[in-house]
Amino acid sequence: MIERGRNMKKRWLLLVSLVLSLFTYQANAINSVVLAQSEDASQTVDVASSPGPYTDLFVTYVQPIIEESGYEVVIHDFTELLLANESVLEGSTDLNVEQHLLYMENFNEERDGNLVSLGSIPTLPASLYGGRKSSLEEVAEGDIVSIPEDASNLTRALLILEKAGWITLDPEVEPGDVELNDIIENPYNLEIITMASLNIPPTLPDVDYAVIPGSIAYDAEITSEQALLNEDLLPELYLQLVVREDQADAEWAQIIRGAYDSEEVQAGVKENAETEDINWVIPE
Repeated sequence: MIERGRNMKKRWLLLVSLVLSLFTYQANAINSVVLAQSEDASQTVDVASSPGPYTDLFVTYVQPIIEESGYEVVIHDFTELLLANESVLEGSTDLNVEQHLLYMENFNEERDGNLVSLGSIPTLPASLYGGRKSSLEEVAEGDIVSIPEDASNLTRALLILEKAGWITLDPEVEPGDVELNDIIENPYNLEIITMASLNIPPTLPDVDYAVIPGSIAYDAEITSEQALLNEDLLPELYLQLVVREDQADAEWAQIIRGAYDSEEVQAGVKENAETEDINWVIPE
């Protein structure tokens, strides 16, 4: 009886040992799957795309370099830059390449955001275009000029009108801060009207001249050749590679920054400018 009891005890211990081993194996297997899924997720770069040429540039020249480094790139389309920025801020996406520094700073201030720039990227300047008139020399008393209504692009438009010699701005105001009430001379008594940038191209037949941001002109298929005058880009008006502050040192972020600075991408942008008549300005 004692021997039989010992055998039963051994069998019981063996069974317990086997069950524990099985649980351990399954737990390790589950952990391996979770780890693999986590690693796969970390190898994906989600781009918040909004209307404009800058995502096109990214997909054509930058994306192949990222993918060669082992990352998958997923493009998420948004109808407005504001929505794209909110997705980056919330963590749904990782980056955006459709905004200049002034826009990003205004967004951070209004949304208590933590978006940061990793540097400037090739940019299309805002330009002055003809509507009912086709040259700068035709400007006359009372001409109607449409410009963007949002603060940063309105500033750009006023600087272009001053460059054309049509208005004078208050010299005591920083160039990046000028507003309509900073016009101190308007010798042609221009009627300057503001509207959403997207509405400017279709209303060109109704005005004499218009200032259109580069990305809006690109989407409206208005060529650089049609521009009467281009802006002198201020440093804060170059487009930026924008990410959340906590992602600034991520490997993928540095790979993308390096890609934009590479000779390969720079050469591609210059070729695109020549073949597609696109006035890319490459930051120095």
